[in-house]
Amino acid sequence: MEQEAKVTTFRGFYGNHHHTIDVKNRAFVPAKFRDGLASGFMLTKGLGACLFGYQYEAWQDMAEKLQEIPVTDGDGRAFLRFFVGNAIDCDVDKQGRFSIPQSLREYAHLTKDFCFVGMMDHFEIWDSAKWREESIKYDSSADIQAEKMQKYLKPAGVSGAAV
Repeated sequence: MEQEAKVTTFRGFYGNHHHTIDVKNRAFVPAKFRDGLASGFMLTKGLGACLFGYQYEAWQDMAEKLQEIPVTDGDGRAFLRFFVGNAIDCDVDKQGRFSIPQSLREYAHLTKDFCFVGMMDHFEIWDSAKWREESIKYDSSADIQAEKMQKYLKPAGVSGAAV
């Protein structure tokens, strides 16, 4: 009996993966993320002293939403300067490595050890020590945060418990 070949389809970014930056400021894309990032990705400043990474299609979706911000909105312009103005196009080499520019390394306090954190439609890159601090904080308040997130999980027009 022949066994069917397993088809790998990228299904988003999940989990956390620890890596290091080499002396040439390159980092490896986690094996689980490589299929989704093989052709490259966008990297920018994120919120909370981390970096955000997006596949090109997800970046384009985000850009379309951001283009709705009126040019007359000062806060919107400030956010665009922060988010889009710091974005770079990252190429991934045949070994699965990419370079993190100095400006983004400095913003996220990346020196050597760092962590990729999957966020479904994008990923975050954190300094490992900072990620441990944040994880402890999030772990200790998960119940409270889950209650606050209920409003995002309820189907429209339904009251009561989340799906």
